[in-house]
Amino acid sequence: MIALDQLDAALAGFGLQRTGAVAPLAAGTLNRNYVVTTQSGKQVLRSIRPDQTALAIAAEHAAIAWAGARDIPVAQPLRRRIDAQLARAGGELPDTCVVLADGSRWAAFPFIVGRLPVRGAVTERQVAALGDMHGRLHAVLAIHPQSSGARFAMRWDRAGSCAVLAAAENAARAARAEPQVIAAIALQHDLLKREPVRDPADFAHLPCQMLHGDYHDAQVLLDDGDRVAAVLDWELFQAGARIWELIRALAFMDLLEHELLATYLSAYVCHVRLTPAECAAGMALWWQSRLGGAWVWSAYFLQCNTRVETLFDNTIATLHKLAQPGWRTAVTQRFCAAVAVAQA
Repeated sequence: MIALDQLDAALAGFGLQRTGAVAPLAAGTLNRNYVVTTQSGKQVLRSIRPDQTALAIAAEHAAIAWAGARDIPVAQPLRRRIDAQLARAGGELPDTCVVLADGSRWAAFPFIVGRLPVRGAVTERQVAALGDMHGRLHAVLAIHPQSSGARFAMRWDRAGSCAVLAAAENAARAARAEPQVIAAIALQHDLLKREPVRDPADFAHLPCQMLHGDYHDAQVLLDDGDRVAAVLDWELFQAGARIWELIRALAFMDLLEHELLATYLSAYVCHVRLTPAECAAGMALWWQSRLGGAWVWSAYFLQCNTRVETLFDNTIATLHKLAQPGWRTAVTQRFCAAVAVAQA
């Protein structure tokens, strides 16, 4: 638990005073978040991770403000007091951050009443709400000023990823990790060594724009009527291929092979139209990112971020599916067919 005097100092930077309980939020794998009762009601106080640049923080908070001004429900960051301490860290921090004497940086957001969908137990109404909001997000962010110059920027390197996986496997063995975890890292390493690795230029034609960057069910609060109350955590706001974020979200939420896939897509395509070529290429891009992406293993075993352990099950399950003969063809056909039906 964070020291209360540190929380109090951060709150003071926003003109707030703790008047009640403090509770850590379990959600999130990069930053530490705390719900704090203050004289102005409940607030969410975020301890910003040390490696996040001031420029990235400013971009995140500006994106939230821009989206919120266009009817996307968000939690707008609070502004610090005029007399709160300022700092520079690769550029001046925005006026939505405070920095303490120990160098820690903080942001504050209003607490929004709502609940996260329960993965594996979502209702059709909830899936429709998630798909509709994802489509709205893509439609709105397509007109963001930075979207006009957005280009495909994903890069991968077989040798680099293999080196990270080898180091992660060694660290996992040294830490006596669960056998299924060690086996999954070894499986990914083996797949990456023997699978064809496509050139990033193969995907440069995909429509790109500014994206939320990490849209999925754990980033969306629903109200009692299963309407979206807020889209949270814009830290990974970035330019990218919209189809990649769509497929990534479906896979992460376990909807890519779910009976409610059509429900999500029917709601999404009310706002964004997709071509068959974009869908097929997007699936190939998603496989590439899953085969070459070693972030989960690297973060846990090499960077000691134990919070990403919650992503192990999904990562392991996906790797086993990718290794199954014929699975990729079958799931691609299913996804492309579902999009076609939704847009008919």
